[in-house]
Formats: sequence, structure tokens, C-alpha cells
Amino acid sequence: MEDSKLSSSSVIIGTDESCTIALELSENDPFFDKKKNLLHNKGFHIREHVQLKSLTCPDSIATTLEKMLQIARITHLDEIELYFGEIDECSSVEYCSPRNEVEALNSILALVNSMLSRKTRTEMNVLQALRDAIVDRFEEFVDKNREEARIDKSYICDKEKRVAEWGEINGIKSKLEIVYVEGAGRGAIATKDLKAGDVAMEIPVSIIISEELVHQSDMHLRIQYDELVPALCNKYPDVFPPELYTWEQFLWACELWYSNSMKVMFPDGKLRTCLIPFAGFLNHSLHPHIIHYGKVDSMTNTLKFPLSRPCLIGEQCCLSYGNFSSSHLITFYGFLPQGDNPYDVIPLDFDAGEPDSMEDCPVSSQTTHMVRGTWLSKNHNIFHYGLPSPLLNFLRSAQGLTLHNMTITRSNLEIEMQILEDLQSTFNNMMENLGDADLVDREVLCYSDRETAAWDVKLAIEFKDLQRRIVSSIVTSCDAGIKLVQHELSKWTAEE
Repeated sequence: MEDSKLSSSSVIIGTDESCTIALELSENDPFFDKKKNLLHNKGFHIREHVQLKSLTCPDSIATTLEKMLQIARITHLDEIELYFGEIDECSSVEYCSPRNEVEALNSILALVNSMLSRKTRTEMNVLQALRDAIVDRFEEFVDKNREEARIDKSYICDKEKRVAEWGEINGIKSKLEIVYVEGAGRGAIATKDLKAGDVAMEIPVSIIISEELVHQSDMHLRIQYDELVPALCNKYPDVFPPELYTWEQFLWACELWYSNSMKVMFPDGKLRTCLIPFAGFLNHSLHPHIIHYGKVDSMTNTLKFPLSRPCLIGEQCCLSYGNFSSSHLITFYGFLPQGDNPYDVIPLDFDAGEPDSMEDCPVSSQTTHMVRGTWLSKNHNIFHYGLPSPLLNFLRSAQGLTLHNMTITRSNLEIEMQILEDLQSTFNNMMENLGDADLVDREVLCYSDRETAAWDVKLAIEFKDLQRRIVSSIVTSCDAGIKLVQHELSKWTAEE
């Protein structure tokens, strides 16, 4: 995972009675131009100086923190948030998503923490007041977004505890306890209150198996189970105890000790695919505690899992598998995330020559667009309809419209009507291709019912249901939008 761009490109300038933090947008950011335009639209520069003056007044602290948050929120927007965020020159830079808010708060907190250790007494007082305000904001955010884990106390975790003991003997440091979480399987809860920045788990490189190390040996040539297991046990006696010579025991060990493979950056600069012991106990969440991981600390030669937001004692500690769609998570991790996944998008490709580019709407020249469930949108009014603005502006530009003349006139409304009808027709066809829900279920399940079907069949059905729900929401929003436009057109007809 990438380190915070905000903290790595921010500096502090001290004076006698105050200090100034310079927040800078990295030029290496893949969405630098879009974020630069957003910053300028909000009155910020790509290198913005925030002056901290004797922050003893609560209002002054709140104002300063809000300014820093507005900059940090834009800096940490990802591709999906930039596209669907509905952030323009007319809107304030407010809450965008849990992920974005955690990133913004965490980056500012990390920056202030790094500065507290090397400033004068006066500057430290100013920074400490700001830090306290950030921590308060963090706690407020966590309280609103806490996911309570229902622990199944009837499940005995003897095997898992033995693995935990093995890990402790082999240098793993953990502030987590393995439990069984209802509806999620094995998980890990905090054994004490953990703050943002605390390391929940630390794993020595010596017990991490990388793909490169395996291919350097002759193990990848051994395809017989009875040869593979002894080979692994001999190669990594601390990881695979020699007594695990049966394939069933070996599979059990792999299931308990390792998650799916992940990319890890080593001190030599190489990115390797690795199997990480214990990481598999950390469940995925759309509101994870651990976001930035996957880089070996060269000082300790360990892989650390630091928290990006607080985790209270007894609370399930989750990590981010990445900002992926449900189809990706099903394919590579075998589960469908609970709750609304903002990364469940349907891509749309257009011919490059269709619209003319618009100077005041740089996204209108994109030929690749996307849609997602319109229930995630906050704006269903005229000219919005719960649909993404970049897509609508692209289609309008094909009709010669620009943002400057987006007013309620007869000609504009007629163009809106045509756009909405075309979109509705497109997604009606897509819904037909997805098939009738009951019919598809019967075809997939055949002679087994939905309750007793295999887990992979259930996942396939649930994913198809999700696709129908997304497409249905777009069709419904188009229909509601058509009615809005018709209502406005009726006013023009009545006046004429």
C-alpha cells in the first residue's frame, strides 16, 4: 500500500509565536490535474500554507482543522470518489466516504505527531492543541461508524490458539486475539484500546514465504503431494513443523497460518508476492482499521500492520483488501462484502469521436465512464437524477451543451429527455440480458434449493442479484428523471 502523499509532501515552518504547515499535493499523484483543479476551485494552492497561531480558542482550532481537512480530503480522493463525488466549484469539500475521511484525518494526525518531537515549547503547545482536536474528531467519526462484532463464544478456538502460541515463539507481536465472529468466520479482536498509528501486528520476515524464494528452490517442480509437503517442511521447519506430513494437515496449516497472497515491498526495492502468516485472521471491511500495510520495515526487518483509525478493546480489527469491486473480491477472495460497496461500478465505453471537449468540464472528454447503484447518490434533482455528473456532461457535450448554458429552457429539457430515454433503453436491455431473477435461480440451482446450495453457487446468485439491483436503480432513476423533465416541460407548454 502506498504511504500518505499528504504527510510525505508536507513541511512545517516555525516562528517565535506560531508555526506554519505547508500542505502540498504530490506531482506524482496519478490524478494530479483533477485534484489541482479541485483545489483551485476551492481557493487552495497545490502547496497551501496553514498558519497555526496560539490555538487556545476552540473556534480557532476548529477553523484551522477544517481548512486542513478540506485540503486533505481532496488530496486523498481516489478514482471512484473523484468520479462520483459530485464535488465542484459550487459545493463545499465535506464528508465524501469513510475511507477518505480516515485517510484525511490519519494523514494530518501523522504529520502533527512527527512535528511534535522536534519543535520549540511554544510550537509544541500549538501543535498539541491541534492534535487533541484531531483525536476528538477521530473518536467522533469512529463512534458513528463502529461495526459491532458478534462473537460466537460457543466456538472453541483451540487450534487457532496453538497457532498463536507458535507465532509468539517465532517472533510475531500481536495486540489481537483470534475469535469466531458470527457471519464472518474467524476474526481478530483488539486485546486493548488501540489508537491510530498503533501497530496491531508485527511479523518477522523470516516466517514470510515469498513466491521468489519458492521458485529459487526446487519445490515448484515437486507436484506430488507426498513430495511437496516434506519439501516445504524441510525448507521451512519453523513454518511447517516436520510432523505435518499428511496433505490434510498441510492444508489445515496453510488455512490457519496464511491469508491469500499479497504483494510486499522489501527493503531492496523489490515487490514480491508473499504468503503472510496470521494476516488471514483479519477480515475485510468497507470501514477497515488497517489500510496501509505491505512494506517491510528495514530497521526491524518486520512487516507491520498499523492502524489508520482507533480500535477499542473487544472490537473486531479489520483490514482493507483494497478498493475493489464485489466481482474482484468474489474471484480472488471468495466472499461478497456486506453493505454497500461504492466500488461496484459498471464501466461504459463510448466512441472517442462523439463529443467535443469542453474547456470548463475536463471530464467530458473522457470516453470511458461508469455507473453504480443510484441509491449511493445524494442528488436526485433536475440535471442530476442520482446519475454521475461526468457521464451526463459527456452526453450533453455530444449535443453541444456546456455547463454555462445548463438552465431550464425548452431546448435543454428536450435534450435531457433524449439523454435519459437513451440511458433507460440501454439499461433496460442490460436488465433483460441479466434474465429474470427467479428463472436464473432455478437454472443455477437445478435440483438444490437456495438454502442448501453450495457456497459458491450462493455467491453466484447473490452477485447476480447485486447486478440486477444496480441496473434496476439506474432504470428507476432514469424514469424518475424523465418525469421531472416532463413536469418542467409542461410548465413551458402552459406558458406558451
